[in-house]
Amino acid sequence: MKLPIRLLFFGTLLVHVSAQADLKPKSHIGIGGIDFQSSVGATYGVDDNVTYQIDDKDKIESNYWTVSPELKAIGQRGEDQYLLMYKGSYNRYEDSHEDDSDSHFMMFDGYWRYGLKHGLKWNIQQGYGVEKRGLGLTEGFDASQMEQYGFGNSGLKFSQFNTSLRYSYGAPKGRGKLDVMLQTKSFNYEDKNHIESADADFYQYVLEQEWQETTGLIELFDQYSDDSRFRYSLITNRRHYESNQKKNSNEYYLLFGVKSVRSGKTTIEADIAALYKAFPENSSSESFLGVNWNASMEWKPYRHDIWTLHSSQRVKDPRQEGGYILDGIYSISWQHYWWVDRFSTTLSYEYETEDYRMKDNNRYDKTQTAKFAIGYDFRPSIRFEMNYQWKEFSSNEDIDVLNIGEFDQYSIIRRLGYDQSYVELQLKVQI
Repeated sequence: MKLPIRLLFFGTLLVHVSAQADLKPKSHIGIGGIDFQSSVGATYGVDDNVTYQIDDKDKIESNYWTVSPELKAIGQRGEDQYLLMYKGSYNRYEDSHEDDSDSHFMMFDGYWRYGLKHGLKWNIQQGYGVEKRGLGLTEGFDASQMEQYGFGNSGLKFSQFNTSLRYSYGAPKGRGKLDVMLQTKSFNYEDKNHIESADADFYQYVLEQEWQETTGLIELFDQYSDDSRFRYSLITNRRHYESNQKKNSNEYYLLFGVKSVRSGKTTIEADIAALYKAFPENSSSESFLGVNWNASMEWKPYRHDIWTLHSSQRVKDPRQEGGYILDGIYSISWQHYWWVDRFSTTLSYEYETEDYRMKDNNRYDKTQTAKFAIGYDFRPSIRFEMNYQWKEFSSNEDIDVLNIGEFDQYSIIRRLGYDQSYVELQLKVQI
């Protein structure tokens, strides 16, 4: 990857003065005692494979700029709490304007207490973004295929909606707490007319990726001691695909979770769930009965060292009907503070596998991701970072055949695999 001289120069400066993670918030108290907080991040970097191509001749290397503002309004009245938040990300590529993107995330979080033992929490989120070309719908596409199916000028916009209402019974500092939650989520692509104009069959495939999901949860928390907490949950998810009901699925979880701090240096947090996933509208799809988990351990052998181990397994929906994907992730990271707490380095490595449990599909994907970060807190409200990431995606299959059309009569050949890396400089300021 070719790096501009100015980027290397500033990167060298950061190596000699560089980490911590979160900036110290700056509060601005306004009308009604509302606490207003704001921050902005500015990033300049180089990406050596913007559209995730497998062949070197097809790769696009480009410098890019990103501006990331964040605004918060925090209110409190007695024990009631309110949060209104906006996050944005505005990306611009100097040599690949087709991959420019804007994303927006808005959230309201309200928490009300009624007496000593009753609480109600309402959360609502709305997100807008652009799917990266070369991933998702266009995984394995070359430039000619992107042009053919309507992605020659940009990735496809999408929207995500999520809202939940949670009732809690139990004193805030009591040992036990019972929660009941109802949640609804949805995912949709936006501005799809140009996809329909390019290819009607691919447009139908795009519609088949949109879904709505409802979730019900009953959860019991047991604060066994100051250092240990247990969680017992019953969860059901029902996902509905309007344009392809054969992909509809029902999930039932029986979950046990634990969080424990051992000797002040080790924190263990783990959720283990028995899961049954069925496809009621498709008798040919294989159901799943097994275990999902999400476990992490943080170890602080010394004040200036933090080691983190993480492992998870979950079941994902594939983009085509007829089964599921078993997704496993394993990662390790090491963060070290040098001389003063304001300067740190972080090394991390992640290994992910995706096992396709589908009829006539033996695909098995592997993704490796390595990251290195240097950070320096110049002030509690000003942070410099240099980040480097390398990612490699491979599969046991050289190609993946995507069948589209009413009777799957048209086939799209997608070539699997890519390697991609970027290096960037970042400035974060709490305003």
